[in-house]
Amino acid sequence: MKKVEKRGFTLIELLVVIAIIVLLASILYPTVGRALERGRRAKCASNLQQLGLIFLNFAQDNQGYLPWGRVSIPDDLKDGRLNEQGNMRAVTTNLYGRGYIKDFTLLVCPSDKVDGDGNNTPVSIAKEISRFNPVGNCSYLYIIGHNVLTSPERHSVAPVLADEANKQENGSLQAGNMPKITELDNHGANFRVVLYLDGHVQPIDSADASNAIFDYLVNPTILMSVD
Repeated sequence: MKKVEKRGFTLIELLVVIAIIVLLASILYPTVGRALERGRRAKCASNLQQLGLIFLNFAQDNQGYLPWGRVSIPDDLKDGRLNEQGNMRAVTTNLYGRGYIKDFTLLVCPSDKVDGDGNNTPVSIAKEISRFNPVGNCSYLYIIGHNVLTSPERHSVAPVLADEANKQENGSLQAGNMPKITELDNHGANFRVVLYLDGHVQPIDSADASNAIFDYLVNPTILMSVD
């Protein structure tokens, strides 16, 4: 009986197979990456919607005012503008202390990897409120000062929460002077997901995504950006 020879791959055949695999991977990788990012953006939008409900619950218990930081907004508005609201640590501490928020995962966008002006702080979920730091434990910018009952703003275009830039966006920075959204920010350059005062969430894809969210504000002087 004739023996059947078992023949293995030649080196050339093996190299051809590897080349085909590499080529297919190079074609599929961007597609898979885009699909994963779409999923992360959807989770980010879900985070903002849930935070919006938490903020609305707070407003229902506080004369229509969305969460504040160190000083209550009615007290802080005595000279016509907000001055002492602090950053997201103060806002989150207030929400936590009053029992409105317990799940710190809502404050972290799944696409957010690094934070801080130097892009060198790894992003993680805070384990407890005493260790919560807005640099590294929070992915969102908050436009503080809204009142859902008396605001002069059109609720459908007035931003409340949005993906933040790694560079600081609070304090003296105002609409029109915010740092650009870069490749190292949550979803890449010129893109941010935004929660509006009426509760809907919408992405902005714009060369000036950092400032475009403020384009339709009627009275920005009574609002303050905090991150």
